Amino acid sequence: MLAQQARGRVHANRVNAINRNAVRLLTDTGRWNEGAGAIDVAVTDNQFDNTAIDEIPGIPWAVITAYGGGKNGLVEGAVNADLLIARNTVRRAQQGCITVANSLRATIQDNTCVDTNLRTPRSPSIQVDRSSQVVVKRNRRQGDSTGGVTARESQ
Repeated sequence: MLAQQARGRVHANRVNAINRNAVRLLTDTGRWNEGAGAIDVAVTDNQFDNTAIDEIPGIPWAVITAYGGGKNGLVEGAVNADLLIARNTVRRAQQGCITVANSLRATIQDNTCVDTNLRTPRSPSIQVDRSSQVVVKRNRRQGDSTGGVTARESQ
């Protein structure tokens, strides 16, 4: 599922056994040259099982990924804003659970990550990168491969 403009909602979906990540909130000025950024977008009450991995370099991929892409990976500033990622369940994912990059004012709460990072065990399951005003609270993780939370170049 791809959201790359204002006022969207990804709600109450069940996705199983796909060969990439499940949700992308983005703008891309590099490889794909598309989108205007995800603004006021909610990803809520979804279930994602048995997802594979994205391998485009320079992007901190997860099952749910918000980012701004440039020619060599992430752009410097915020292109997404006012995101809510809540009450989602991710199980048996080859990559991380949730990544929010290049975003302003995002809330990541009450999500459940079970057996994520199967390809790179104990890597961060929730990542915040080049973002500000991001709140991460009441998320749960289970399984030996599921890592914690990291923030890089973020507030």
